[in-house]
Amino acid sequence: MNVKFKNKNIFHVEIISNKKIFYKTNFIKKINKKDFLFINNYRLRFLDYFNYITLRRGIHSKNGDILSEKKIFPKKIENHNIFKYLK
Repeated sequence: MNVKFKNKNIFHVEIISNKKIFYKTNFIKKINKKDFLFINNYRLRFLDYFNYITLRRGIHSKNGDILSEKKIFPKKIENHNIFKYLK
């Protein structure tokens, strides 16, 4: 399904199994009463279908530092891979 908000795809979906999916919204802009979703060839008023849950104040940074006495970490590591190095 192609769901767009302000000309950008806003949902990311991964199929985990035939009984489980992971999804997240992929936007951080504030929604106005006049904003629309575009789903395939349909134009829908956003707030007719969704409610505010929270107003996001910041964006996660992909950069960070690992402070450790052990020199087991590579120079660059993705967050979900850190557990491979912890024992």
